[in-house]
Amino acid sequence: MKDHQASGARRGMRRGTKYTVPKYDPASGDSYRPGTSFDPQTAAKLIRMSAAVNMSISGFLNALVEAVEEDPATNTPAGWPQATQLREAG
Repeated sequence: MKDHQASGARRGMRRGTKYTVPKYDPASGDSYRPGTSFDPQTAAKLIRMSAAVNMSISGFLNALVEAVEEDPATNTPAGWPQATQLREAG
């Protein structure tokens, strides 16, 4: 099998590119499997936190999103910082 990563070909969008709306229908009942990229420091933090609570990465992220309160006016997490305070993984 050809190793696509070694050839320089990338699957999906490059990190830091503008968000695109996922093509997912929750009514389908299928699990949503987003592809994500984490910079090394954030990945290490995610792994440490997941291990500390004895959860898989997927289980931890599911629990984290479930625990966050959503602002009904903006659909953003309550208390979410302004866009200028955020940075994309690069």
